[in-house]
Amino acid sequence: MIGLGRYLALLLGVAAMVSCAKPVPSATPTLAPMQTATIDWVEPGDQVSGYLVIMGEPGKVTFQWDLDESIVPGPDNATIDVPLGTILNISSAIYDGTYSGKLDTVWAEATYELEIDGHPVAVSAFGSVDIPNPMVGTMRAWNVVVVADKVGQFTIHDQGVESGDPYENTTTYRVVPPASSGAG
Repeated sequence: MIGLGRYLALLLGVAAMVSCAKPVPSATPTLAPMQTATIDWVEPGDQVSGYLVIMGEPGKVTFQWDLDESIVPGPDNATIDVPLGTILNISSAIYDGTYSGKLDTVWAEATYELEIDGHPVAVSAFGSVDIPNPMVGTMRAWNVVVVADKVGQFTIHDQGVESGDPYENTTTYRVVPPASSGAG
């Protein structure tokens, strides 16, 4: 057992060492500048999975709803065959569900995100296009167009909110040779 005198001497010695100690400069690590993630947005003229992505020209574009859905594995997923050579608008379209002429308001309040094979698309860089529709009047879509000029496939994922209702879809487009005419 340590006597009280020896204990006090030990405490005083420790206190003296602490009070006389010089601060040791801490080794401050050199940090690399903070790296900010940059997003490589798809813009008009870019290629994704070997397909050119452009802005469509009026009257020269096929819209996704003009094609037959070949396989429908779920309510929000589809696989669609696209004839080789198709100039295809891949954007979802919106319309004024109240049929009161407020498409501009519905469009301004809507949100939309689009990816092609996991690459985010800068939809605003493509502009929008109005499409007449006999059932709903005018529909509006982003003018994001894929030139389906080679056999293969690509998948789009889009999501957004329209008139307060969220939606999300995944569509795989299979670019296939045109069906043979059977002549020969």
